[in-house]
Amino acid sequence: MVHLAKKKYNLQLGCLYTIKGTAKSDQGKLWELKNVDQNGASLVHTPLVGTPKETQVLYDDLQKLKSHDKPPPVALTESEQHKMDPLRSNYFQKETWKAEAQLALNGHFEGYLGIFPEAS
Repeated sequence: MVHLAKKKYNLQLGCLYTIKGTAKSDQGKLWELKNVDQNGASLVHTPLVGTPKETQVLYDDLQKLKSHDKPPPVALTESEQHKMDPLRSNYFQKETWKAEAQLALNGHFEGYLGIFPEAS
C-alpha cells in the first residue's frame, strides 16, 4: 500500500511539496517529505527563522501534495546581504551627494532669494 501510494502520487522522500487546501497560515509553505506509511505521510516545514513544524497528511489526502520543482529559499549570509544593500550602491551614493549639495546651495542662497524658512 505504501509503495502504491508513492508510485500513484509520485512521492519521493526528501523532496519538497506544498499542500493544497490547507489553513491560510500554512499556504505557500514548503514541506519536506520525511516518511510514508499506511496511515499517510509525515512532512516537516523548516522556516528560514524559527523552529521546524511537523504535520501529518492522511492517506486519503495524499493527492493534495503538489511537488515543488524549484530550489528552496535560503537565508543569505551577512556578506551576501552586505553586497545587496541598496544604501551601498553607487547610484544611491550619487543621489545622496546631489541631495546634500542641493540642501547646501538652498541654505546658502535663501537670504539672497528672499526665501526664509518658516518658523514652527
